[in-house]
Amino acid sequence: MACLRLHGKALDGGPEAVTEVGRILDRAFRAQDVAFHDLVRLLNPPRTGRAPLVQSLLVLQDNSVPELNLAGVETTQLRPPCPECR
Repeated sequence: MACLRLHGKALDGGPEAVTEVGRILDRAFRAQDVAFHDLVRLLNPPRTGRAPLVQSLLVLQDNSVPELNLAGVETTQLRPPCPECR
């Protein structure tokens, strides 16, 4: 499973978004220390004869900015910086 933070072009939709997500995923896999197939070969887990479980999870957090109403206090939401958004 690869957890990715998508932003910018990856959220625009269409073929360009798919291409951008592929680029981000490729960078994530190239940044790993050990390739997945090498881990499987080295760990040699027992085989059950059943097909391996493949999981996929897509979460789109397209939420509006939350408001925190506190009497007499002004609040501001701060998002973590995105290095590629600059």
